[in-house]
Amino acid sequence: MKAIHLFTDASTTAFGIAIYGISDNDGKKQGRLLFAKSRPLKSSLTIPRAELVTAWSVLQFFRKELELSALPVDRLEMNWPRSNPNTKLPIFVRNRVDEVQALNLSFRYVPSEENPADLASRGVSKVWREGLIEEEDHWPIQETQKDHMVESHS
Repeated sequence: MKAIHLFTDASTTAFGIAIYGISDNDGKKQGRLLFAKSRPLKSSLTIPRAELVTAWSVLQFFRKELELSALPVDRLEMNWPRSNPNTKLPIFVRNRVDEVQALNLSFRYVPSEENPADLASRGVSKVWREGLIEEEDHWPIQETQKDHMVESHS
């Protein structure tokens, strides 16, 4: 296996996680869905908090099910910017941000319509089964702002 790509997505009602193994066989990239999970969320969560809960849930899965202390990936694909260490955060948020940041991963945004984890609520397709198999610099993404955290309230 060449790489593991992890995608998360959250809404005000549920979250989805999709983990893919990427292999390169004789120059032909192939992606396979290794693990997927979706779960309802408390309706009181904002989108940024729901996405943080999703990232935290992924960490718990890796620690519990795979008995790993760190994710074996160099990219965690999610829409949750790293917060400024000087920003005062609610305890709920701070505790989860601290755990996620301890892994020192790169956070990037994949638009919902192209995020495989979003398919947990939209149905199965080739992208759901294989993930994004192109080189990462060809992914439809934007770097998230890492200098500060923005939390919106609805």
